[in-house]
Amino acid sequence: MPTSESGWGRGRSILLGVGVLVVLAVCLPLVRVLDERTDRLRPMYVDRDTMTSLQYRHFEKHREALPLEVRSGESITVAGERFSPSAGVVVRVRATDEGYCVQSSNSVGDTTSWRCESGETDPDPEPVFGTEG
Repeated sequence: MPTSESGWGRGRSILLGVGVLVVLAVCLPLVRVLDERTDRLRPMYVDRDTMTSLQYRHFEKHREALPLEVRSGESITVAGERFSPSAGVVVRVRATDEGYCVQSSNSVGDTTSWRCESGETDPDPEPVFGTEG
């Protein structure tokens, strides 16, 4: 015959299970918003990092950056490769005394930070998405 303690233990387990489900249900919209934001930002960062690599190859050969601004729907050749930004993305490059800086933005107003490189070392070949503040 069950004791009142085992009945209370089962009730606590049920309450805990219901509580977990409520927390998950509350968090689901937040997770979806964060996922949508990540999907919106990703092309900007990929394009910025791709242009950073192209600028490095251009800088390596010519010892200077190739300042530019290119929008989606446009294309430009850098270091022998054709580059076209993703839909809604604008990529900007500015020359610096030490090398170059690359930034991108999208059509909804998001903007990456400037990624500045000296031109002396190859930038990371793999984009590092979402690690900057």
